[in-house]
Amino acid sequence: MPARKTSSERTAQQLLIQELQRLHAEAGLSYRELAAETNYDASYLNRVVNGKSNASPEVMGSLDRIYGTGSLLVGLWELTKSAGVLGYFQKFAAIAAQAASRADYHASLVPGIYQTAGYARELLSTRPWRTAEEVETFVEDRLRRQEPLSGDAPILARVVLDEAVLLRALGDKGAWAEQVNHLIECAQRPNITLQVLPLGSGSHYHVGGGVSLVWLPKGKCVGYVEGNSSGQMVDDPSEVELMRLGYDQIRDRSLSPDESLRMLRKLQVDGGLCGES
Repeated sequence: MPARKTSSERTAQQLLIQELQRLHAEAGLSYRELAAETNYDASYLNRVVNGKSNASPEVMGSLDRIYGTGSLLVGLWELTKSAGVLGYFQKFAAIAAQAASRADYHASLVPGIYQTAGYARELLSTRPWRTAEEVETFVEDRLRRQEPLSGDAPILARVVLDEAVLLRALGDKGAWAEQVNHLIECAQRPNITLQVLPLGSGSHYHVGGGVSLVWLPKGKCVGYVEGNSSGQMVDDPSEVELMRLGYDQIRDRSLSPDESLRMLRKLQVDGGLCGES
């Protein structure tokens, strides 16, 4: 049986945030000045320092250089890299936190950035030998990564849900109702376009898995493909273009946003889900 992880990972995350905040305060630099020194976006650096976005070893290395702290922050980041987000997802999560816009699709589940706590908790609990404490750490991180979708300056986002996702309810009916209500609320936000891909739409390039595309402020696009228990970041321009064209296939075969919202509302009523959006 694999060894179980301990709560020391969460402690390391808290220590990293404390050190980032202490060093930032002592340096006396504004986030705009810090951005000029590191070539990272000021708002992204603000979220990293305050523990609201995932970082990367490259970001930590830049801050170590500016603060003159050797490899302190990189070392702390290494201690936290397995907490809250899977190792193979780390780099993409750090890049996605800087995105100006994004597009997501999944064939069998609600993409993480649109999951409620209850939905994420049930999904994450299916992995053998994962403790309840570890599940909560993952849930907290997943919810934190959703912050760019809301707030004063939310990013533009598109999500396509395969109809199969809506037919696979959770075991916890209350959590499933909450998830459907959340999707209805997201579909009505001005910065989010939500569509449903009907089961009868035929095969497409991304059939069977999940895909995310994020566009950075300067226009670069990075992709991520996800399977059941693994994933891969894609930044080769030709491969990213294939992913984008495949996503266009999905989008073009999907119901319109209004039709998709009506489907969600029908699911809410026919499924006997409680609450109104």
